[in-house]
Amino acid sequence: MTIKKSLLAVACVIAGCSEVPQEKENAAPHSSSAAGTFEEQVAQAESELGTSSSAAAPAPSAPESYFAKSDLLTAEEQTAIDNSAASPQARALLAAVLMAEKRDKRLGIKRTSLEEQTAQFRKKHDEDARRYAKEYELEKARSDAEAAESQKRNQAHEERRQTAIQCKERKEIEILRHLKDTGSPPDGSQDRSSAFWAECRLENL
Repeated sequence: MTIKKSLLAVACVIAGCSEVPQEKENAAPHSSSAAGTFEEQVAQAESELGTSSSAAAPAPSAPESYFAKSDLLTAEEQTAIDNSAASPQARALLAAVLMAEKRDKRLGIKRTSLEEQTAQFRKKHDEDARRYAKEYELEKARSDAEAAESQKRNQAHEERRQTAIQCKERKEIEILRHLKDTGSPPDGSQDRSSAFWAECRLENL
C-alpha cells in the first residue's frame, strides 16, 4: 500500500466513509519527502472523499474543506516523520493522525482516549460496587430487623404460654390441696377417692 492509499484510508475513517476510495489510474506517484507533496495528497484525499471545497454541492456556498491550512504538517514535523524508522504506511498514518489532532484542536473537538475510557469505566465500576454494597447493607439491616422482631414475638408468645401453664398449675395445686384437706372438691361434693388421688398427686409435684 502506498503512502497515499494509507492516507486515504485514514482520512476515510475520520470522515465516516463506508469504503475506501480507490486511487485514480492516471494519478501520478508522489514521494512523501518531496516539497508540497503532502498538501497535494490532502487535496487529492479531499477530492476523493467529496470533502474538498472544490466539490460540487447543492448549497449556494461551497462547504469548508475538511482540513484547513493550519492543519497541515510543518516542515519540521514532516521531516521528523520522513526521517523516522517507521514503514511508509506507518509514516502516512502518523501524518494523518497528527493532522487530525490539529483539526480537532482547531475545532475544539475533544476525543476520549483509551486511558480516559478506562478511567471512566473504573469510576463507574467503583460507583456501582459502592451502590450495590449500600443496597446489600440496607437489605441485610431490614432482614435482621425482621428476624429480631419475629424472635421478639415468638419469645413473648412463649412467655405468655409459660405464664398460662404456671397459672393452670397453681390453680390445679389449689384444687388438689382443697381436695386433700377437705376430702371434697371445691364444689362441695364428698369424694374420699378424690382426696387420696389429690394427696398422691401433690407428693409427685
